[in-house]
Amino acid sequence: MKKTIVTICLIFIAISAYADNFSIGGKEITIPPPKGFSRVTQQMTELYRVNLQLVDGVHDKLAYYIPKSDIPAALAGEIPFYERCFILMVNKEVKNMVVGSDEFSGFKNIIKQQNKELWESVKSEIPDLEKESSGVISKAFDVDVALQLSPMLPLDHHYEADNAISYSMYIKGGVSVKGTKEVFISSITLTFVNVSGRVLSLYCYGSKEDIEWTRSASKAWTNMVIDSNTQPPVRSSKEQK
Repeated sequence: MKKTIVTICLIFIAISAYADNFSIGGKEITIPPPKGFSRVTQQMTELYRVNLQLVDGVHDKLAYYIPKSDIPAALAGEIPFYERCFILMVNKEVKNMVVGSDEFSGFKNIIKQQNKELWESVKSEIPDLEKESSGVISKAFDVDVALQLSPMLPLDHHYEADNAISYSMYIKGGVSVKGTKEVFISSITLTFVNVSGRVLSLYCYGSKEDIEWTRSASKAWTNMVIDSNTQPPVRSSKEQK
């Protein structure tokens, strides 16, 4: 028994040594980085500056993670384009709310319905579009065709737990390289996770061919985040801080 307690303590110390704490709605949330990735810090001057500029009006971006192997280049001031990366966000409207398991269950149902409606709208334009039960587009279908109709193509949710739900998507984007705009397609797995009553958005990015990797890597990170925090309350309540 004593050996088991010591082992648990060592594991906790190891996690705490590299995890970051974020104050969200007055609650301290512990976020360990995804395996093999590190958080972008102010010491990575140029990349940090560019990362801050990539914001939207809906979310607060809490952290951006890049492969550990690219940290030296980032510290040297380089701004590489990463196909594989992770982003941690929180919705501005819910960050000060305590979301219980009851409300999160309803939220998951809304996500399922919205994705289903968007998928059906795309499928109606392409009669041959098929979806496997796993939510992955048939290999015989060209993703590029669907993305001509919508810049974002969500798939069915592929993972659901009491405190989390994940679905993947394909997104078409563009980047300027030496004055020339290059179009690329990314695969993304988005997980909404409720830890300690705070709902976080965990994004895992990869190339078009990386969709299965984004799913497995996202699930591993989600489990780390859940294990590092307390369970949400059963009931929801609004809490302004």
